[in-house]
Amino acid sequence: MPFTILSLIEQYPLNIDIKFSLAELYVSTQQFPKAEQTLQQVVALDPNHPGAWFELAKVSIWSGDAQTAVDDYLVKALVIAKKLKDINLEGDVLNAMGVAYQRLGNLALAQDYYEQGLYKRKTADDQNGMATSMSNLASVHSIQGQHEEATNYLEQSLAVYESLNDMEGKANAFNEMGIIEEEQGLYEKALENYRQALSLRINLGDEWLKAESMNNIGFIYYLLSNPENALVYWQQAEQAYQKVQDPVGVIRVRENLGQMELAMGNWRSAYFIFEKALQDSRELGLFEEALVAKAYLAK
Repeated sequence: MPFTILSLIEQYPLNIDIKFSLAELYVSTQQFPKAEQTLQQVVALDPNHPGAWFELAKVSIWSGDAQTAVDDYLVKALVIAKKLKDINLEGDVLNAMGVAYQRLGNLALAQDYYEQGLYKRKTADDQNGMATSMSNLASVHSIQGQHEEATNYLEQSLAVYESLNDMEGKANAFNEMGIIEEEQGLYEKALENYRQALSLRINLGDEWLKAESMNNIGFIYYLLSNPENALVYWQQAEQAYQKVQDPVGVIRVRENLGQMELAMGNWRSAYFIFEKALQDSRELGLFEEALVAKAYLAK
């Protein structure tokens, strides 16, 4: 497919639709520098291309530059969507505004934009979009410790995903419910929801999502003082993260293993785990993971 699109671009270098299709392919495969370059070519040819501005915002957010997404790309995409009276795109843009502001730490604005996005998606009867907006609102409420509100939104999103028979959406909703219950110390309930998520993700065959669920289950077993089961799940999670070549996931699992070794009084083993995690985090420029490793090394 990439070869076909590239061949078409060589024949029709000014064709906006072909360029945009290539950009979408780059976005879907997380080739963000190539996606941004191609999308910039699209908006240079058509400054009023709504999809290109929206995709540029997504690339910017996923690349860690949420401020540029808000200041430049999403504003333009929203203006164009309103001019076109494209309610679906308005809902998508408003939701993306929420994502960007959440990344920037402005939870009040994030919640406001998520709610606006949810309203537009309900108006357009965009079921998938509605479920996504509800999940995002649950996330904002959860961060603020508003667990009842977060659970309510997750239950609504789960009902939508079930009506759509969306297995991945259901799995994500169960996973988020587990996180909220874990935060409240409801470890048995969290374990049940994490297991539901894992079961669905195994059927989906997504190794990264499986790894996330196994890591979560391992941590709950650790909190329940069951190191044997924790170790089994963490080892499987580490193998899955290595399979999908996710070094961040590997480091986080190893830091969990280090915590368990520390709790069991295995100081030497814990020290070497955190020392390796610190070294890997520094090499990858992972500030948060490096801080975790330093804190436990100090302990």
